Amino acid sequence: MKSVISILSVIFFSLILVVSCSEQSVDIPTSQNVNIPDANFKSKILDAGYDMNNDGEISYSEAQQIDTLNIADPEPTSIAPKVKDLTGIETFTNLTYFNCYGNNITGEVDFSKNINLTTLNIGNNNGITGLNLTDLTQLRELDILFNNLSSLDLSTNINLQKLDISFTRLTHVDVSNNTNLEELRLFGNSLTNIDLSKNIHLKKLIIGGAQQNINDLDISNLNDLEDLSISYVGISLLDISQNRKLKNLSLGFLENLNRICVWELPLPDTIAVNLQNVTASFVTCN
Repeated sequence: MKSVISILSVIFFSLILVVSCSEQSVDIPTSQNVNIPDANFKSKILDAGYDMNNDGEISYSEAQQIDTLNIADPEPTSIAPKVKDLTGIETFTNLTYFNCYGNNITGEVDFSKNINLTTLNIGNNNGITGLNLTDLTQLRELDILFNNLSSLDLSTNINLQKLDISFTRLTHVDVSNNTNLEELRLFGNSLTNIDLSKNIHLKKLIIGGAQQNINDLDISNLNDLEDLSISYVGISLLDISQNRKLKNLSLGFLENLNRICVWELPLPDTIAVNLQNVTASFVTCN
């Protein structure tokens, strides 16, 4: 009997030791250094002064103290060193602002751990093919122009206010969950349609581009719209009769457009109208 109890005691304490070791292996010491394989990425972080102890590394503790990180290159065509890989960004869990505009980042990028982000600019990298923005519910501004995306999931980014997805090669985008959008730029993609029925707070809409095949555009519910720019799409009718807060209307190269519905003629002097290669007639519509 004693031998059985002894064996059970050994097994019990062995299990406690295994569980304890497992828990310790999951918890990463804050003093441990973050793995940042891209030398240019690491250099830009160090140059920004985030190496608190001047050891030439970024520890987990240091990464978690950073809320703003700007590694943008304002001159994308410059020969300055470019970041290609954002491995390590997942440890910067308290970031609210991240800007990596104008680098050479490629492949898929996962921001799902950066749940405190409110502003994210990854524009003009050209090689980003996928984005994970899951659970970034605090995100307010997103700029991803000039990339190479095949799809984009914005379903959890419910507080987005500004979105620029121009020149991303998207063929479809769903913004039905982004009901707080105030500014949307959709230029130079391959869209065939866009549903804006849920985006009633939009104030600025830019849509067009020679590759887009949009033949129908319903903006009748965008009562707060102030700035509207449309070009190079196939619409034959544009109804702005419900957009009575318009301040700027810019239309260009709309070869199929033959009628523009408005609420009154002449239009109020408060609206700046710019037409280029547009022969459509303005008519009142009730």
